Amino acid sequence: MAANTAHTAIASWQNFCAALSDAGTEILETEIRARTPEQHIEVETLLLRMLIFGSLAISELDADHPDWLPIMNSTMRSPNPNPDTVYHFCSIRGEGRYRIRGDRGSSLLMHMQIFRRCPGFHDSADTLSDTNLDDLPRGEDGGIDILLSESRPDEYEGAWLPLDETVDILYLVVRQVSYDWSAETGARLAIERLDAPIRKGRTNASDFYQRLQEIPLYVRRMGQMVGRMLAAQSAVKQHPNQMLDVSRKFSDVPIIATQAYSQGEFVLKDSEAAILEFTAPRDCPYWNLQLMDSFYNALNYSYAQTGISGGDARVDHDGKVRVVISRRDVGAPNWLDKMDYDEVSLRGRWFACETPDTTTTIVPVDDVFDHLPEGTPVISDEARSTALRRRSQGAQLRRRW
Repeated sequence: MAANTAHTAIASWQNFCAALSDAGTEILETEIRARTPEQHIEVETLLLRMLIFGSLAISELDADHPDWLPIMNSTMRSPNPNPDTVYHFCSIRGEGRYRIRGDRGSSLLMHMQIFRRCPGFHDSADTLSDTNLDDLPRGEDGGIDILLSESRPDEYEGAWLPLDETVDILYLVVRQVSYDWSAETGARLAIERLDAPIRKGRTNASDFYQRLQEIPLYVRRMGQMVGRMLAAQSAVKQHPNQMLDVSRKFSDVPIIATQAYSQGEFVLKDSEAAILEFTAPRDCPYWNLQLMDSFYNALNYSYAQTGISGGDARVDHDGKVRVVISRRDVGAPNWLDKMDYDEVSLRGRWFACETPDTTTTIVPVDDVFDHLPEGTPVISDEARSTALRRRSQGAQLRRRW
């Protein structure tokens, strides 16, 4: 009996490894945009991170005993998480009844989506609901108290979100967005199923082996999804070093419905800088710009100034924001560090507002201040280092698990 059990386990593990190898090979062979060894590493980085999350999620997700798992954060920077956002994730059953309770915290925005289909677990996304949690009534103690069920109970007046009982597994994603990573506190949330026993039994062998084989499929689907996004961008007649609204390019990606997106591909020599100029959006609760590599891996934003937001950007006297992208820091206030990358992508997020018209000027890096308004302050090396240390501390202080 023991030998047969070992044989089954060995076969299952070998099938898992073979399927994972096939998935990675397929993505690497079909990703023709990777032209250099460094860019192939970017593709493999994406695959590795999808393997890490897929292994965690698929082995631990339990719709009958849900718990919040991390998706993307300052460590898991694929596919392109927002630096200002901490993401958490769980699964539930469409026919079930659930309750989410906890403290709201002080983060700028708190958003939750419920998906019928979710990338990685499916080939595309299908959103059931898209909710700013601050639009829902609070519990009696002022905290979060949300009921989720197929229909609202009679005479229930609290916060409620509908489920779809025709879908076996639904997926919840919570985003907590902060301008000040160090000062703003994240929410504490607990979720439980109300119409099933709370006790959880031991995982059986057949369920484990089935989940194991789903992990390579998750990696394959996520690699394919990023490939489709890159292909859609390539189909747009966009010149390098320009920003365009790409909100409609993400039809199969779980984006926030009330958030607009812009993007540009920047190719800069080390001796060059790009200066982006746009009018600071009014009545925009949140916006940010961030750099990523060519394959949707966010550049390290804990130890480099690779993103900027409406919370820390300098607005000039004429109401415009001027952002400088370069490898070398010349002391511009709104500087984005492209690090050692020859090609980078810039993503803009604009919550509850339109993407602003943006102009780009390419200049010698030594001449940046000749193209900024008179009187623009110079950020010293010491001040930049202090700001970067605070940024790094803030990234680590946020709850990621």
